[in-house]
Amino acid sequence: MLSAGRRTRRGSGAPRRRRAILYFLELLICFGLLGSFGYAFSSYVYESDRFMVQHVRVEGANALREESILEVADIRSDDNLLLTECEAVRRRVEAMSYVKSCTVQRLYPDTIVIRIQERIPSAVLMLNNHLYEIDAEGVVLRALDDYAENNGPLITNLAGLTAVEIGQRLDTPALLEALQLWAAFQTVPLSQRLKVSELSAPAANDIAMFCEEVPFAIKWGRTDYLRQAQLLDIWWNQMGGKLPCKEYLDLRFGDDLVCK
Repeated sequence: MLSAGRRTRRGSGAPRRRRAILYFLELLICFGLLGSFGYAFSSYVYESDRFMVQHVRVEGANALREESILEVADIRSDDNLLLTECEAVRRRVEAMSYVKSCTVQRLYPDTIVIRIQERIPSAVLMLNNHLYEIDAEGVVLRALDDYAENNGPLITNLAGLTAVEIGQRLDTPALLEALQLWAAFQTVPLSQRLKVSELSAPAANDIAMFCEEVPFAIKWGRTDYLRQAQLLDIWWNQMGGKLPCKEYLDLRFGDDLVCK
């Protein structure tokens, strides 16, 4: 009886092994078919003209020429849309001095969209008798042959800065303070009546503004520039623009304006 029972168990295991082998073979066939289909599909996608880049669209460019952006982006008409490295394109375009940010998007089946946010010129840095256009964050946008009024005020007399490069973000404290001052002054109505020609910034706590309409310098304290600008605007209106200053107007003493 024991011997017969053992033979029965050996016999019952054989069908299970056959089923397992058949199941394994079926899996191999399925994976093979899926692999073949995947290879054929990927070959079609990567080699078909349907997925080649046919159009590159640039959005957000005003100061920059579209041709310059496309040259830097380096996307060719024989590039495959799926293989185009959008992150690499973004880094190349963002390396341009006038580009603040960039996104690159695929639009199937054949279009790449490059969206940029440009930097806006804010002022002109004068350094060693050379002129450089900069934005509100202190990024050097380009060298200028001459000064034009629409470039913003000249920032002069910066100490400790001897040379700059295009695209460089300057972190000189006096320069950053001068840019913050300029941004605050532009928010008050008086900025529409006074033409600021120069911001002399030998130190972060020693900034003087020169305007074409007045014969004196306006000295600013390193505190709340918006508050100082508002006080100057109020005082100017109260005096009808007839300030009795000859050399300077000093805003560094809170609500007390010192005129000499």
